[in-house]
Amino acid sequence: MDIEKLRQIERKQAILKATFTAWMNEKMKDEVVCYMDKQGNIVNHYPDGTEKIIKHAKK
Repeated sequence: MDIEKLRQIERKQAILKATFTAWMNEKMKDEVVCYMDKQGNIVNHYPDGTEKIIKHAKK
């Protein structure tokens, strides 16, 4: 794989990440969103901005 192909893939990944982040931020304004945080906990995020850990990560 040549260097130009790698750069194209990196640009595409950056665009996809930015698009996903924007979409998720919009979704979080109107819906309850469940995700895994950096510590591995399962978290519900509510439209009012509150978050509740619904399952703690096993350590």
